[in-house]
Amino acid sequence: MTTATIVNEMLTSRPTDTRLGGELMAECVERLTNCAQACTQCADDCLAEQFQQHHMAKCIRLNQDCADICSTAARVLSRQAGYVPDTVAAMLSAAIEACGACALVCEEHSQMDHCAACARHCREAENVCGAMLRSLPGLV
Repeated sequence: MTTATIVNEMLTSRPTDTRLGGELMAECVERLTNCAQACTQCADDCLAEQFQQHHMAKCIRLNQDCADICSTAARVLSRQAGYVPDTVAAMLSAAIEACGACALVCEEHSQMDHCAACARHCREAENVCGAMLRSLPGLV
């Protein structure tokens, strides 16, 4: 079962109407979750590279930061009861920033398959978070 399927299943089982429901929210949670996993794996793969790891320090750091921010943003976005628009917007903005920075560094190392894949997942999360941010109801 994919993350989007799980999110959709949970949305349809809610006892009350959801504030951020729909396919965009489910896709955003899925992309954030995928990005967090890709970044976690990419950081680990960078540590396993045969050349000097200090060349990969920035990539590893950004991978770890992006993974943490994306997984937190996915969890916050999934919480609909007591929805606080400004908090969700801040989390999405942080994810957009982290994904963009991580993708940029991974693109510099795209000769390594794990960095190329990570950059792709970061860009996908960055794009869907931007769409989700623009669609948020109730922003002040």
